[in-house]
Amino acid sequence: MEERFLMEIHNQLTKSHETISASNMFQKKILEKDIEIFLNDYRKVVLPEFFHDG
Repeated sequence: MEERFLMEIHNQLTKSHETISASNMFQKKILEKDIEIFLNDYRKVVLPEFFHDG
């Protein structure tokens, strides 16, 4: 009985760990996309202004 209980706890922890990992991957992808968008805007807007003044 106790062994089954421990196995169940182990399974639940494994599941929640997988969910957290998937969530972190998703957030990382979003962050990478945000950085990419920011850099594209930066190149289009900030750099031309900067070089135009010089």
